[in-house]
Amino acid sequence: AGVREGSPLASFSPGRGRRPQLAERAAGGRGVRGLLFALLFLLTACATLRLSEMSLDEKIGQLFVIVANGRFMNEASPEYQRLVHQVRDNHIGGIHWATWSYVHETAFLNRRLQKLAKVPLLFSADLESGVGMRFADTTFWPWAMAVAATGDPALAERQGEIVAEEARTIGLNQIYAPVADV
Repeated sequence: AGVREGSPLASFSPGRGRRPQLAERAAGGRGVRGLLFALLFLLTACATLRLSEMSLDEKIGQLFVIVANGRFMNEASPEYQRLVHQVRDNHIGGIHWATWSYVHETAFLNRRLQKLAKVPLLFSADLESGVGMRFADTTFWPWAMAVAATGDPALAERQGEIVAEEARTIGLNQIYAPVADV
């Protein structure tokens, strides 16, 4: 549907059933490539508008991501107040959740802190071996090298889908996996 053979989008499948037809119709018949271009254009326009409305302090704050532990925090606790200060006063761009975070508490904090932010926060975590690598009581997957050793690309793809679904459920917008350590 308008995607050249060999292009990065050639193997992209937007889903099963009616989804490809809906995506193509939304892009004015230009297929997935047209839809992606329209979405990118819209996001760029929104970001440009939002940037023009931000103060210099807010723009600088967006460059910073802090590291925190997702655990129970009473609203009056110093830890929670520090997070609120970073979001409200320093206008941070995101929070990277560290090891030994708790999944339910982190999901709750993500929702609560997102409501306080003027610009949507980017929540991230290093999930090279699944959500269990950073969050207690969640799925811990084999490392990428072990999955590659099976020789089954479908297994790696399915693992990636499940990790993405679990991360999205917690409220993470960015995961660091796989990585290539040099």
